[in-house]
Amino acid sequence: VMNDFRPFPSRELSPTIARMGPRPLRATRGEYANATCHHRWGADSAPWILLMLTAPRSGSSYLMSLLGESPEVLPLFELFNDLAHLNIYSSELRDVAIRHLHAEFGTHSDFGLRAAMAADPLHAVSAARRLAALQGKRWLAFKIFDWQLTGAFATPTLIGALRVLAGDPKVIVLRLRRSFFHRLASGTKGLVCGREAASWLRYNSTACQPRIAMPWLSRAVETEVLGRSLLRRALDGTPPFSSRPLSISVRYEELLPLQPQRQVNLVRERLWRVSGTTPCAYRLTGRTTRRYLRQDSNAHLSGKITNYAEVRSAAHRLLRRCGSILTAGGRPGEAAPAELRGYCESTLRELVVGEEPAWRTERATARSS
Repeated sequence: VMNDFRPFPSRELSPTIARMGPRPLRATRGEYANATCHHRWGADSAPWILLMLTAPRSGSSYLMSLLGESPEVLPLFELFNDLAHLNIYSSELRDVAIRHLHAEFGTHSDFGLRAAMAADPLHAVSAARRLAALQGKRWLAFKIFDWQLTGAFATPTLIGALRVLAGDPKVIVLRLRRSFFHRLASGTKGLVCGREAASWLRYNSTACQPRIAMPWLSRAVETEVLGRSLLRRALDGTPPFSSRPLSISVRYEELLPLQPQRQVNLVRERLWRVSGTTPCAYRLTGRTTRRYLRQDSNAHLSGKITNYAEVRSAAHRLLRRCGSILTAGGRPGEAAPAELRGYCESTLRELVVGEEPAWRTERATARSS
């Protein structure tokens, strides 16, 4: 189905894009010294797909919006989220996408479209790709949350679609990660100090310091670790996309100290390293920064919750249970994979021992070498 991209005549593409040839990419502080923007693409060329695989409260909406400011990117955000169908965060773009998808699937209601897309996710991606081509875009971007692939929300059709997408040479997976305990604190703030979605985007929650209950913490850790295990098993027993050459990893914590333009450049640089292509350089309009606000100015977890010491002690106890958590959630007689046990231990040890996260150590080593 992914090869069913029907070519459109070049006159249907943006005349500006159709006329432009290769153009040097603007270098930023020595980056992309030899990179070029390949605008010369035929009418039969399908746009690239940037698939963001992430967890809630990891800054995915903000980053997607930054990338969506590029004139070459069509951001469709939560394309397969049944709880917030086509949550595109732009009423104008959502209307265009809805009309196009209704025409593709032959549906007339949001409920019918949602059911049709859930039954055939690959057709939905193909339709979105065609929409990107009609809009003169070279990139289609959307995100999928971890919870959509595990537990009660997992569907074989979506998992099967991801396996097919994993083999598409024009699909790049962006794995956006954030420290588990900071995600937990942010999610708890949303529940305790939550507002309607429209005002929550601009809500400063720094003063809100909830208490994390110990039963809730234990369930959250088990859900996180077992979810990782289910995701690994669902995608043919391999870590999610980590072994694919066309995949990049970005940490929320490494984006945080950077200015928005540098955040975009970091993602573009990593896209270039793995694929030799990247959205051309563009200047941010400020649309994203006007819409999104850093909701918590506390850098350390102790400033985000009231019972930090209690949570740290509980994490120390849970650290000794990593093996039993994985064994309980696995198949009978199946040993816990070393990769998953290591993920469980590193997640908890980050809080217990106070070690620097692995990404920061790796980054320092890369700089020194």
